[in-house]
Amino acid sequence: MAWVRIDDGFPEHRKVVAVGPLGMAMQVAGICYCNRNLTDGFIPWAAARTLLTWEFLGEQGEQGAKRYTIAVTCGMQGDDVTTEFVIGLLLEAGIWEEVEGGYQIHDYDEYQPTKAEVLALQEERREAGRRGGLASVEAKRQAKLKQTSSKCSSKTEAKFNPNPNPNPNDLEEGDPTTPTPSSGMTELCAFIADYIDGGAQPHISQMILSYVDEGMEPGCVKRALEIAAENGVRKPKYVMTILNGWLDAHICTRGQAIASEKAREKFKKQGRAPPSTPVVIDTPEQQAKTEELRREIAELVEAKSVEAL
Repeated sequence: MAWVRIDDGFPEHRKVVAVGPLGMAMQVAGICYCNRNLTDGFIPWAAARTLLTWEFLGEQGEQGAKRYTIAVTCGMQGDDVTTEFVIGLLLEAGIWEEVEGGYQIHDYDEYQPTKAEVLALQEERREAGRRGGLASVEAKRQAKLKQTSSKCSSKTEAKFNPNPNPNPNDLEEGDPTTPTPSSGMTELCAFIADYIDGGAQPHISQMILSYVDEGMEPGCVKRALEIAAENGVRKPKYVMTILNGWLDAHICTRGQAIASEKAREKFKKQGRAPPSTPVVIDTPEQQAKTEELRREIAELVEAKSVEAL
């Protein structure tokens, strides 16, 4: 809802006094019309004749409400008030000016905001609201990230930081004991919460984090989440299918995952059917380690699924 500006001395202005209460009412109605429609003081000819009515209903009687018409009299003579009569008063006093297609309120922009000013203010408020909305979304995201990160298993944190320093400020830059991987886990937890259905729930996030718990790099798991997001899929099973496929192909690092994707793309460009599993060549020792990892993850996922029930 917008407002119009009326000076407290408006009723005593010489022009307003000249047109009387009828002209004053018409002027206020005209200002409201221009402000509401952002016409900068212009009132179309047809619109001017709909601003006010000079009739009103009285109290309800046995035969219905009485209908009254405002009239002007001089001595024993009088006539009903019409819009044409009141517009004539405003034009004669110089409050309105007749222009092509209608009427222009004199000096409108000296007292009322122009269309350009109103639109600029609206845009400023929208931008302020947008910035406030973005700040609110970011605050909620950070809160969810903090909540989700706190639910990461202690086993995962212990894996990356087995010997936490009680005085982290004593660590020097480049110190190999500095626990750098924690930021990767935090980012991974955020990815799970943002891109997976139910990812903020502990049993869902833990099933995916279990791949990291048993040896897969966080970046590798994150790559599976990215692929799911790129394909518009938010189901946990979809991500786990990708990860299980990588385990079958002995892929445990992000670099191996990306290399496998490139190899599959190369097959497609050559017109050859890509292999059913990702392409990576590993040593027998790595294959045995990966197979053991796959069994442990399957057991953990099954246990988490039972807990969820």
